[in-house]
Amino acid sequence: MQWVALAIVCTALIVVSYYSPKIGFSLLGAIGAIVGTLYFLNLDESETSNFPIERESVQLDDVNAQESYGESWDYSGRVSNSSEKVITDVLIKITLRDCPDGSGTVNDECPIIGEQVDFVAINVPPRQARDFRDNISFKNAVQKGVLNWNFELVGVRVTD
Repeated sequence: MQWVALAIVCTALIVVSYYSPKIGFSLLGAIGAIVGTLYFLNLDESETSNFPIERESVQLDDVNAQESYGESWDYSGRVSNSSEKVITDVLIKITLRDCPDGSGTVNDECPIIGEQVDFVAINVPPRQARDFRDNISFKNAVQKGVLNWNFELVGVRVTD
């Protein structure tokens, strides 16, 4: 639907610009200013919309990964919900680093060889916790050293 509206606006601007270039370019500038303003006004909302509940009320615990078939990995963990709403889905950012052998810490010598955000469907009632298991794939991630995994909760979806 948005593409149809965009096509109509572009066609109208072309027609108006043909007959009166000043009005056409003025309208184009006005539309650009409106779109830019709306984008920046909604920027703060989009950053917080991934957490419709307090961030501290959701915990991601005991997450670990183990090699599965092909270039995929199974990972599992626990989501705890201390809010008053039901968590229906979580978004988890998974970062895979390849650290040199013997390196005990993650530093600049550990390049990121895989990174993605995974959607996990889970039903966690208020003041409860649920375990989850999912599978991810890091195609073309070649391990040369020791793998280091990082799991970060980046969003939740809730219902009342």
